[in-house]
Amino acid sequence: MAPRRAACLAFAFAAALLAPSAGEAHGETDWIEKNPVWGWCCGPQDCRRAAPGEVVRTPKGFAIPSTDQVFRDGMRGFFQHRHDQDIWLCKTGDIVRCLFIPEGLL
Repeated sequence: MAPRRAACLAFAFAAALLAPSAGEAHGETDWIEKNPVWGWCCGPQDCRRAAPGEVVRTPKGFAIPSTDQVFRDGMRGFFQHRHDQDIWLCKTGDIVRCLFIPEGLL
């Protein structure tokens, strides 16, 4: 085997060993998944930070124009969090199942 090919194979093997598994890749959203109140919102790869402009505050609540959904305080799937100052969402397909607004944004 040529030295270059052997080095590439060794690198690929090392990268595969060091890459997070599907369960570990969920780490950034563990705070959602492990919370007994809203853990039902999150499965592997379901939740993420909202992109800038993806969630818009309106007089009716927090709108997600791409899905035509509006979340309001007291509504199932709408939560305030203290994790950070970002808006987070969990989706199933094209539907937002849960929306997490930083505490103090209301």
